[in-house]
Amino acid sequence: PGHSMGHLCLYDGENRILFCGDHVLFDITPNITCRCERRDILQIYLRSLEKVRRLQPELVLPGHRSYGRLDLSARIDEIIAHHTARLNEALQIVHDHPEQTGYEISGHMAWRIRAKSWDTFPDSQKWFAMGEGLAHLDYLLEEGRIEQRENAEGKLIYAPRGSL
Repeated sequence: PGHSMGHLCLYDGENRILFCGDHVLFDITPNITCRCERRDILQIYLRSLEKVRRLQPELVLPGHRSYGRLDLSARIDEIIAHHTARLNEALQIVHDHPEQTGYEISGHMAWRIRAKSWDTFPDSQKWFAMGEGLAHLDYLLEEGRIEQRENAEGKLIYAPRGSL
């Protein structure tokens, strides 16, 4: 679980083949999106990556894009580094722009997409970006590094807890 709650990876131990769906992609980082029923989806995903790493498959078959005899462990390290950087970025944004919503914070994050600004993001991509931004904010909430509360308008806003 992690990429989505019902996601499964299938491993053929005899032939050392891992069918990993979108759990590990080699050209892009899988989208980890906030889910209302789980606050710790990013933590779940990161733990799942470590489980898959231990399999040491010879052939990795993701759901799409590149596949084959790829270095799964090295790619998992890259994905973890990506999320660590993303967590640090989200934390910095909360400190720099306190009292903002998850939507507003996601708009301050750096995204690799051809758009001049958050306002010109395609709606479908904005949906994925905001969901991933919220997953990182939830992770920081669970760690106690930020806090969330409702403002006077009834919106959930984020604020730093302590110093960087």
